Amino acid sequence: MNWIIPGKILAMSSPALSKLEGSSPETYIEYFKDKKVKAIVRLNEKLYVETLFTDNNIRIYKMEQ
Repeated sequence: MNWIIPGKILAMSSPALSKLEGSSPETYIEYFKDKKVKAIVRLNEKLYVETLFTDNNIRIYKMEQ
């Protein structure tokens, strides 16, 4: 993860259910809560279960094509 605009825009690789594909959504959730991240803009194919974020009040905006 890298902050593009500190405190505003954070870039990260896609969460994934398989450790071979990336970090799990749970890896991100506590950090997001601590940093008050409220939304995710997904630019690629979904590799995770969205409810892991939405159940934690993190919205997901889908922009993949």
